[in-house]
Amino acid sequence: MAFQNGSSDGFIHTLPIAKPSSNVLESDKLMYADDLKVFRSVSSPLDSCALQQDIDRLLRWCTANGMEVNVQKCKIISFTRKRTPLLSSYRMGQNELERVNTIKDLGVTIDSKACFNEHIALTTAKAFATLGFLRRNAADFVDLFALKTIYCSLVRSQLEYAVQVWAPYYAVQAERIERIQRAFTRFAVRRLPWVRPQGLSSYDDNCERLKLLRWHHDEFYYSEFILQLLQLPK
Repeated sequence: MAFQNGSSDGFIHTLPIAKPSSNVLESDKLMYADDLKVFRSVSSPLDSCALQQDIDRLLRWCTANGMEVNVQKCKIISFTRKRTPLLSSYRMGQNELERVNTIKDLGVTIDSKACFNEHIALTTAKAFATLGFLRRNAADFVDLFALKTIYCSLVRSQLEYAVQVWAPYYAVQAERIERIQRAFTRFAVRRLPWVRPQGLSSYDDNCERLKLLRWHHDEFYYSEFILQLLQLPK
């Protein structure tokens, strides 16, 4: 990857086995397993040239170590909120690297504005599908806490994966996720012996009965904690 002033250009590359030493690249880098992300703030054409030089160094390093680069898996993404950002093209050897607006990294879909709209849409769709599987296969279950265990293992675990990174900031996004738990609590308490079936308990009461925290209360707490820990502006 690479960053621009107020924005960030990013080069993402899947590295076969070895990892380049710190003196190979001048730009910042992040490595995890065989994934390498190279990034820097880009506020002028000189910064773009510096990033291109790092890409050239990386290609030479791979060649010297007997590794072939799969250019099709290398992407460029810029993180910025500017209306007219400085967007440069980059090459690896004779091939121009593809520029994308979203990219999936360690299971999280990141967009160029870091809004995570696409990730939230994909995550909620997958969670709703899993909830449908739960409802079909646990239709005869009457134990509330057995249902809760299955829900937390199969559904809520999907919603909580890396949530410290993408926790929704807008109420509409939080409500979209909360809807999944609303649907589960209605399903879980459906067989309780209600005195007045037409007057079922509220969502908050259902969460309390199942000892489930409302999703956005729980995750926003962790999001705020991480922000304070890192001393980042909200």
